[in-house]
Amino acid sequence: MHKDLTPTLAKMNQHRITYPPEYQMNPSHTPLDKARFNMIEQQIRPWEVLDPQVLALLEEMKREDFVPAAHKALAFADMALPLNHPAVEGQCMLRPG
Repeated sequence: MHKDLTPTLAKMNQHRITYPPEYQMNPSHTPLDKARFNMIEQQIRPWEVLDPQVLALLEEMKREDFVPAAHKALAFADMALPLNHPAVEGQCMLRPG
C-alpha cells in the first residue's frame, strides 16, 4: 500500500518559494543556473527542506565552485563528488538529496 503524500505535498506547497517568471525564462541564465533550480525543486524540497533561508542559501551557493573542473557538470547530480583543492584527501561533497 502506498503512503498518502497529500499532507506532505500540501506542506511543500505552503512553503514554496515562487520564482519570478523572468528567472525561469531569462536566456541569460546558464545551464548551471537551471540545474541549481532543478536540484532545489526536485531533490531538496521533496525531503521537506522548506526553510526559506536554507533554500535561498542553496540558490546562492555555487556548488560547482567546490568541485574539480571535470566534475562541474555533475555538481547538482544526486551523488557524492570530490572536492576541489585544497581539500583533504578522501573528502567529498555529499549528494544534495
